[in-house]
Amino acid sequence: MAATRAPIGRNRSERVALSHALAVGKSLQIEAGDEVVIVVGQSSIVMKKDGTIVIKGRDIIIEAADKVTVNASGDIRLKGSRVLQN
Repeated sequence: MAATRAPIGRNRSERVALSHALAVGKSLQIEAGDEVVIVVGQSSIVMKKDGTIVIKGRDIIIEAADKVTVNASGDIRLKGSRVLQN
């Protein structure tokens, strides 16, 4: 079944006082023309139309049950007060 898109107009805003839950059985697609911003307190994820993704937070933890693969066509830079390895 094809999804239909009804025009909303120029702007739409929604406020929920406490909690909002969304459950999707298979796939959820969010599409924006310029950027998507997710903010919780002082943490944020910003995805821009040029492909830039900025993740900010006090601590950022990446966990994987198997492996983590990082590929870049350019440099990979790690910067910190100390960069630790195994």
